[in-house]
Amino acid sequence: MIADGFAFRAENRTIRPIINFSEVRLENLIGIDAQIKQLKINTEAFLSDKPFLDVLLWGERGCGKSSLVKALVNNYREKGLKIIQIPTDEATFIYEIYELISAYKTSKFILFFDDISFDEQNESYRKFKSSIEGGLEEKPKNAMIIATSNKRHLIKDEVLKTDSIYNADEISEQMSLYARFGLVISFRMPDKETYLKIVEYYLEQYRLSKFPNWDKEALAFAISKGARSGRVAKQFVISKLLQL
Repeated sequence: MIADGFAFRAENRTIRPIINFSEVRLENLIGIDAQIKQLKINTEAFLSDKPFLDVLLWGERGCGKSSLVKALVNNYREKGLKIIQIPTDEATFIYEIYELISAYKTSKFILFFDDISFDEQNESYRKFKSSIEGGLEEKPKNAMIIATSNKRHLIKDEVLKTDSIYNADEISEQMSLYARFGLVISFRMPDKETYLKIVEYYLEQYRLSKFPNWDKEALAFAISKGARSGRVAKQFVISKLLQL
């Protein structure tokens, strides 16, 4: 199965193929050129058997973190790049995945943890942290870990508000998870100009001509959603299509 496909997900400690993988391409992503460049350099080093770093993409929701990972796979899949998405609650399954993918010497695997975030009651961060680095079993050379999060330090803000020495030690351990990633790439809310460029892109994709005051309506829509992002731009254009 792994030999024939390129996109998979871990579910109940088994590997299943992803049937409808996104077709997004790097050229479709607007306003994140610097992030694309950093990730491409690291990925090309990985594919060339050169030193590379595990990656954390963090920042605003809907600003392209997951889309960038999908586009990266589409860009390099012909060079043997594959992806396995792993839920954080199956973090310990990663050791079985290590054993599985080690047999595929000519393929490179992104082990993808999407939208990770932990709170003070969540013990899974220790398992996740251990799975990245620190155990006796090393990550195979044909595996690169990429994680996305809305939090830079991967823990909820309220966990940081404490005067307890015990809690401070707990927070220190949780924040050390952040240090496990050698390459940390941030994503910010696009400015108005970039947001409108993304809206224009989706207008073209959905073959919808610009209409009077489209830009003002697009900005007002973003205000109603509480954010400017690629996701909001797409939602705006589709909402206009539904009104036709």
